[in-house]
Amino acid sequence: MAQTRDALPTPKDMPPGWSQEGPADAVEAEQAGACHEGDTRYAMTASGSGSVRAEFQIFGCTSPTQAERVRKQLVREQSGYDRTTPLSLAALGDKSSTFTYYKEPEDSTNAMAVLRVGSTVGWLRFGEVNDLPGYEAQLDELARAFVGRIERTLADG
Repeated sequence: MAQTRDALPTPKDMPPGWSQEGPADAVEAEQAGACHEGDTRYAMTASGSGSVRAEFQIFGCTSPTQAERVRKQLVREQSGYDRTTPLSLAALGDKSSTFTYYKEPEDSTNAMAVLRVGSTVGWLRFGEVNDLPGYEAQLDELARAFVGRIERTLADG
């Protein structure tokens, strides 16, 4: 479980202009053979950025096969929103999916990255990106920081 929490991005991993909103947290798997889960949140502090947030969630699974099932399930769930649009960002980790989705009730668009590195799955929600110029490059930068952190944590573990 400690490794799951440690694989979440720290303030040092983040690009300039981001501040952490509370400590990273992790919880033990609810049942034997399930994935440990953790999360952390950041807010963009640059002037004129409005209320842009990055939410990182992590799943520390028992095997790459289990992690791939979790990754596919997350992509399926997120793809259920209206106007889900795949993004063509470079592949990261062992398997990755990036897209935007529009939520009608909130009139907001968020960008997502779902990444697998070995037996770990990272889920990144970045938004709102409605009027945010260059959000694809920012999503890519955040996703790369996340994958880098996961890879370093797994190498140290």
